[in-house]
Amino acid sequence: MSEEQPIVVRPVGSVQRGVLIGLAISVGVSIVTAPIVIPFLGIGLVQLAWVIPMVRNFRRKGETETAKGMVIQAAVVAMLNATCWGVLIVGLSNASFH
Repeated sequence: MSEEQPIVVRPVGSVQRGVLIGLAISVGVSIVTAPIVIPFLGIGLVQLAWVIPMVRNFRRKGETETAKGMVIQAAVVAMLNATCWGVLIVGLSNASFH
């Protein structure tokens, strides 16, 4: 009796592609919406508006690695955004305006 070979499932897409797509969209959306949205909502909420549908779309197409790259990119942008807001708030709270 012959042994059956295990089925190997290879991930489709690439993490690098997801990160690059995410960065390109982030820059584009930031440039277009910066004067209107960022002062009120910040880049994080705007980013969620396009990251979630894109990740779902890539997963539906079976490109799990690309979706993973987009999540990584979104997490890095969110951490940078939180850091910048933290520095800004701490800097302004210690400022003396008189």
